[in-house]
Amino acid sequence: MTKGISSITRGPRQSNIELLRIIAMFLVLIVHADFWALEAPTYKDFISYPVNAWTRTIFESASIVCVNIFILISGWFGIKFSYKGLMNFLFQCLYFICGLYIGAVLLGYANWTITTMASCLILLKSNWFVLSYIGLYILAPALNIFIEKASKLQYKNLLILFFIFQTIYGWTGTTKWIMAGYSTFSFIGLYLLAGYVRKYGWTFVTNWGGLIYVLTIPIISICYWFMKKYNIHGDMYAYINPLVILASLGIVSSFHKIQIRHSKTINWIAASSFAVFLLHFDPQFSLIIYKPTINALYNNYQGATCLLMLFGFLCCVFLISVILDQPRRWLWSIFQRKHNHMLKTTDD
Repeated sequence: MTKGISSITRGPRQSNIELLRIIAMFLVLIVHADFWALEAPTYKDFISYPVNAWTRTIFESASIVCVNIFILISGWFGIKFSYKGLMNFLFQCLYFICGLYIGAVLLGYANWTITTMASCLILLKSNWFVLSYIGLYILAPALNIFIEKASKLQYKNLLILFFIFQTIYGWTGTTKWIMAGYSTFSFIGLYLLAGYVRKYGWTFVTNWGGLIYVLTIPIISICYWFMKKYNIHGDMYAYINPLVILASLGIVSSFHKIQIRHSKTINWIAASSFAVFLLHFDPQFSLIIYKPTINALYNNYQGATCLLMLFGFLCCVFLISVILDQPRRWLWSIFQRKHNHMLKTTDD
């Protein structure tokens, strides 16, 4: 069966990296359950509800690496461009976006409008990841050539200048098209960064990746609290925050060194991991089910019970997403067989 977005990168599926995909997607669920569904804590929350505010901030700091991990994995192994791979990715996106929209209309939760139809055609800002990744996918052949042909000095200088520019003009909001990391431009930087570390290494990251990740969590959390206290402009949880990028690279480097026996179960789940994003952050599902459920659980339970209930709900969302993706994989496998049969018949 087709492996969805995980088949876009080159080489055989490695269970250690596939496990990282699964973890990264669960972190996406946490990010959207925390500062998005419940809204980011204010400085008043740190004063009135310090335990809740700090707990949520730490969870956000630990999970914000999620999106960068996906792009770094793509850069680490390299995207293998093919029209079939692009069509597979688009088919998975349209399968969920259109399917959820039609389901919402039939159940009376949505109406046929120009805006919702635009969403089905992946034309809205809410589809930012899909659009940005398609842009990266299209540019991948050129990026791969640069990774292979550029000298180490050229490569290093480009990365240094890129991230200086992105940090100054993107993190401060001066250049809006960088969009704090929600853009193909930022994905290109991550892709090239991962390619550099894979090709030339970076001892600091490859040797201390796990520790780097752990240390960035309290640093980002304290910086967030400090900025809230003194009303300092800036987003500590932007994907282009150098600390977030460093932590993300540290995790990818660490998992690359982990030895895990080939696991069909891990690889099978990871093949549908992107379905989790497509389901839970779709406007129909997120506003009707995901966000209200997160708020209800948070408001009705406290302490460890609240965390357990939220964790259980996120696990259910993950499981449902993987199950719903199976018909899509089955349909695509049928299309592949028929397409291959047509090509063989034409050749004969």
